[in-house]
Amino acid sequence: MLRPAIWATRAIVTLTVLSGLACTKTPPHAANLVVTDFPSIQAALDALPAEGGVVIVPAGIHKVREPLRINRSNVTLRGEGRGTVIINENQSGKPAIIARSDQDPAKNPLWGVTISNMCITGDSSVVGEARAWPEGEEAKIMGGDAILADHCYNSLFEKLWLVRNGGNGLNLYICYEDPRVISCVISYNRKAGLRMEGCHDIAVSASHFEENYQHGLLAVDTWNIAASGNDFDDNRGSAAALKGCVGSPLSGNLYTNSPDWGLILENCRGNTLTGEIIRRNLGKGGVWLKNSSFNTITGCSFDSNDSLALVIDKDSQQNSITGNVVSCLQSADRTMGLEIAGRDNILSANIIAPGRGFGLILSGENQNVSGNTFVSAQDNGCILIENLKNSAVMGNILRSRDRVLEPSSAIVTRGFCSGNRIEDNR
Repeated sequence: MLRPAIWATRAIVTLTVLSGLACTKTPPHAANLVVTDFPSIQAALDALPAEGGVVIVPAGIHKVREPLRINRSNVTLRGEGRGTVIINENQSGKPAIIARSDQDPAKNPLWGVTISNMCITGDSSVVGEARAWPEGEEAKIMGGDAILADHCYNSLFEKLWLVRNGGNGLNLYICYEDPRVISCVISYNRKAGLRMEGCHDIAVSASHFEENYQHGLLAVDTWNIAASGNDFDDNRGSAAALKGCVGSPLSGNLYTNSPDWGLILENCRGNTLTGEIIRRNLGKGGVWLKNSSFNTITGCSFDSNDSLALVIDKDSQQNSITGNVVSCLQSADRTMGLEIAGRDNILSANIIAPGRGFGLILSGENQNVSGNTFVSAQDNGCILIENLKNSAVMGNILRSRDRVLEPSSAIVTRGFCSGNRIEDNR
């Protein structure tokens, strides 16, 4: 039997918890609804008051033939983990879930929509597990995106399994003001894993994107993407593609096993890649900067990419490439170095050890290449200079696997070159 003192202690704890609950500010008339109390998930969503609330979808199989619609702010649709499965049986390309105002979305955006803790798929076989489709099986999936969020601000998408859908896994359209995608598995979708267009200030973190039929991540005209700790693996387009994106820090992500580029920056400005792993992309190469300027790539590893590790094209300028490593552990006979064109770019303090070809193919104007170590797989051909103007190639170490090379043999010049300083390389 418990002594009175212990009972008194428990009473104090109980009162403290209840007091904390009493002080929690809850929006007036907000609701917490369970789907089993309604004929359908949509009926529960429709029963929410204008102020929003929570709809809990219990574990089990929930089939939908028309999109579930979230049409008011401050709504949370929450499952009970991987055992909550929504199967999209739509046959005309519509999403499983649409979050969008019934009014003009541009003038009446939704705020504070949360979708979490469930699996959404267009394939009933995913109930038990999610694996890659056998060839041709994906054509049977007629539904669209798992989730389409249209003009949803301060939205949160977390702990989701978005697998084997006929469109994108998650499609964010004009979602300003802090959308967040956290701890999701987004795989085997027939379009992109995550597609973003016209989004601002977005966080994408600790998520896995595998074998999506287009890019793992596609961002169009999106600003301030903070992407960290994500795994982009085996996607059938590029691992990730940013087009028209500005001011985005990308850090600690893995881009691997793509049959195209690992990462594309197209018409991008002012983005920073730090501590990224770009490895074993088996098509065009590691990173492609296309008409992109004022970007920084630092402290990244380019390992075993087939073809070129990094390309900066002729329309790109004023990019800084520092402190990176190019290596060729698994595809030594295929991995090449860097190709830098454009103008006013800096290549400094990198270790570049390709498996074949030149460590650097350099052209353009006003380029600065200094303080790098080039380790050639052969006894010549560390740097190829083509049609280069007013540039400096200075203070680099040029060596083969076992000895330092003479600059006269390690640096090859072709085409029209003028106004360059090529000195102190050894």
